[in-house]
Amino acid sequence: MKHESNYNLIYLFISLVIIFTYFFGFYLDENSAGGGKIDFYEHEWGNINLFKNSKLSSALTDLEFRSGRTPLYLILNKFNPFTTDIEEFRRSYFAFAITIPILFFMFLKKKFNNENVGILIFLSSILMLSPYFRTMSFWADQEGLAIFFLLLSLISFNYLSKLSCEINLKKYYFFATLTIILSSLSFYSDQKYIFLSLFIYLTLILENNLKFFIKYSVICTLCAVPAFYLFYIWGGLVPIDTQFRLIFSPSGINYFFSIIGIYLLPIFVVLIIEKKFISLFKNLKIIDLVIFLFLAITLFFALPNEPKFNGVGIVFKFLSLANDKLDINWNLILTTYYIFNLFFLFLVLILFKKTIKNYVFFLVYGLGFMWTYIVYQQYVDPLFFLLIFCYFNFIDEIKIINKKYIYSYFLFYLFLLIGAVYYRSVCSLYFMKAACQVQ
Repeated sequence: MKHESNYNLIYLFISLVIIFTYFFGFYLDENSAGGGKIDFYEHEWGNINLFKNSKLSSALTDLEFRSGRTPLYLILNKFNPFTTDIEEFRRSYFAFAITIPILFFMFLKKKFNNENVGILIFLSSILMLSPYFRTMSFWADQEGLAIFFLLLSLISFNYLSKLSCEINLKKYYFFATLTIILSSLSFYSDQKYIFLSLFIYLTLILENNLKFFIKYSVICTLCAVPAFYLFYIWGGLVPIDTQFRLIFSPSGINYFFSIIGIYLLPIFVVLIIEKKFISLFKNLKIIDLVIFLFLAITLFFALPNEPKFNGVGIVFKFLSLANDKLDINWNLILTTYYIFNLFFLFLVLILFKKTIKNYVFFLVYGLGFMWTYIVYQQYVDPLFFLLIFCYFNFIDEIKIINKKYIYSYFLFYLFLLIGAVYYRSVCSLYFMKAACQVQ
């Protein structure tokens, strides 16, 4: 008992240190992910003022509306009293962003109520080490609102999953409706989060009878009506001025696996340490090998044609830098990148259960990356980290709420943050021409 109490003190101490760095980062105007400050001044602040000073109908179709996301964030900020001054607005958004780790903790506490509270607080605080979450919080990125509603949706769905439609009919319908509304609000904050509404809808209609299917389909259709109108007046899935971003880009499937793959490395490391990884091969089935072969061929023919430094994720960006600065042969770079992606693809196939929940996410995001001109690491971080502990179904051998996995992700994000800060500090000196956007 004393041993556990000592560990709790350590967890709380490290959590407080992380929280301190989070607040201190805001004080220093930290921009560890790289694009937050530029995006805020060049796009977000203009969008906020456009919606604040215009009728909603005209703002939605204004060519000055430059965004790749659905506009709930901007609509809500029409009523934000702190939008008269940039610094006041940033402080108000930072206060809002603090609720996200709190919601993360609330979900973990409800879902894993037998776990030690100290370790759950520690896990929740790790989110604040993510350079993408920090930059999003410090520079008022729209995605925070989508994550906020995603966590509320998952909390509601977790409660719903403990109810029976036959025994608690009214309560079941109430939480089923609340869950789809919250997930819709997540979608109306960012289109990519449509996977959440699809998962909830498919899961609930498959678990219940025909009568529920009809009623719930009507509710979901009503939630989708604003989206139909929005896409109609835009003439597409994004605002008019940014529709050039939607273009078929086969190399996006490579970026997708390299971007998400690095977040599976902490799990891989723990499995290696526990000497469990080789034993997981027994979980592979013929269908997995068919999928692997099909996607391996697809990845090969969809390899990027040249080095890129804008978007494309951490892995390909650094390989591009190796080609540019160290003059490493481009074919060797591509071969290395392809091997990385085959490894990440293999991890996806071997670590995740074949469930609707998992299929929906990977299909929506994989296709989304293939139809987006430029993709960024922040499209999956901190989202993917949250989904690892709140959403995905892993194989039975992986008990994700486990000290080893939590320690592994702590070290992963600690080094990622240090690396991001270091990269940004030396970027202007060494990679100005090739890799940096000069402010």
